[in-house]
Amino acid sequence: MIDFILSTIENVEQRNELQVFYAENYKRFMYIAMQKVNDVDNAADVIQEVFSDIADKPEIFFNVPREERVTFVDILVRNTAIGTFKKELNRTSKLEVLDEDMVDKSVRIEDDMITKNTREELIKYILTLPEQQRTVYKLRVIIGLSISEIAEQLEISTETVNWHLKTARKNIRNFIDERNKCNE
Repeated sequence: MIDFILSTIENVEQRNELQVFYAENYKRFMYIAMQKVNDVDNAADVIQEVFSDIADKPEIFFNVPREERVTFVDILVRNTAIGTFKKELNRTSKLEVLDEDMVDKSVRIEDDMITKNTREELIKYILTLPEQQRTVYKLRVIIGLSISEIAEQLEISTETVNWHLKTARKNIRNFIDERNKCNE
């Protein structure tokens, strides 16, 4: 698909240079996109979108000094991935409910502390956390966003993010402790 996208660039020299640039940096761009969207297909779509934009206006890319081009595209990939993530957030009603598979991934952190039955109860418990706690917990633990990225995504302060995360973790630990007491 990338060959088709790049074939739209009329200048053959620019097209060839961009193809080499793409091949040399693809893994790097995938890594950056994966950090934001946490899905291989979505990450590949992000990179495809970035290079499609570059192919539409190659003069912007080629006006960037050669030694700064990787950083320039890194930023494009990051911003496009964040935009994709925001669209996904909006599409799922600001993470109104975590699906069980997503919560299941976060629970693996505490696997050594709980039994299988308690684990299932923990998943259900996480789904009952207040919306902000659930959302912040998911973005930090499951998606892997930084505190500042979460604050930016949710349009709240980093202090508020830290408070919600701390409270969610405290509630989860308390739940696990209570379950462990019951199982003794």
